[in-house]
Amino acid sequence: MSLEQDFETLWENYDTVVALESIGVGIDNPAIQSIAKRWGLHDVVLVAGESARNKTPEKTSSLLAQVFNDFAGFFGTRYLALLKKMNDQADLLDKHVTDMQSRLNSISALHSHTVPSGSWTSKVCFEDLPNFKECIKLANSADGLEAVVKQYTVITRQIVFSPVIDRRKLEDGELSKIGYSSNAAIHRASGYLGRFGEADVQARPLAGNVIVVTHGEGEKGKVQFAVAHGGSYKKEIPSLEVAECKKALQAVTTIAKTLRNRGAKNGLFGYSGIYEEIEKMKAGLKNHKGAELRLATLRYKNALELENAFTTALDRVGDGLINWVAASIKAG
Repeated sequence: MSLEQDFETLWENYDTVVALESIGVGIDNPAIQSIAKRWGLHDVVLVAGESARNKTPEKTSSLLAQVFNDFAGFFGTRYLALLKKMNDQADLLDKHVTDMQSRLNSISALHSHTVPSGSWTSKVCFEDLPNFKECIKLANSADGLEAVVKQYTVITRQIVFSPVIDRRKLEDGELSKIGYSSNAAIHRASGYLGRFGEADVQARPLAGNVIVVTHGEGEKGKVQFAVAHGGSYKKEIPSLEVAECKKALQAVTTIAKTLRNRGAKNGLFGYSGIYEEIEKMKAGLKNHKGAELRLATLRYKNALELENAFTTALDRVGDGLINWVAASIKAG
């Protein structure tokens, strides 16, 4: 079972336990015992039950709250690994740009050709079609999009600490800045994330064939993203002209700089402004219980998902543009 599926199961189990405990059901209840066993709490609950004469046993919901914090640690660790990968990828992109530029310097013109598509072609797609303009747009608007991601994270952290804020209005206001939602993107994302039952699903496509999906309302509103591998492109796609190749390499240089900045160490406690906000959010989870804990943990995960989606789009577009330039030079 994936980490995301485990998280969904934990959410449902937690709701069940809280509901049962609220009507006075004890830890000897078969449903609570089954849930406790699933999360490795069975022995702890049994011991607590046996010592009930001497002390008040620890509720299963309190023990599951600790599991929520474990999940926060798991998601955060995965994000740290992504930060390290960013630096490595930035260095590799810069190396490829230097190589492609030296090859372009000896070429005065490239004739219009088609080039064979490959596994890289999906990385230069927007809504499943190769789209040079959208790839350049993503690279050149990286600073603005990063500001959106950071602002979303700040707002999300504020929601974690102050749940009374109008969450939906604030979050939707930031997410709308990423781009428009399309029915095609909703359909494409559903093939990767499962069929959506909610009526308010929105799927915002990014270059790199990355789709940011929001669905559900209120406390169960979720942010996810999908990478749409493959697409509707043909076996061959148009090659790039010399001017387009140069523009592509400039865009890749911009992407490499953005990735490196996001992965660069910043002071003693974090790697970027976004990372610092996420760390503050994770620390705040320990102060929540019940419904607030569920909300805080989901919002924390939402912020990580949005950050990961943006970084993935940059990474894919950078690699895809390098391959497009290389294929165009080879085609002559």
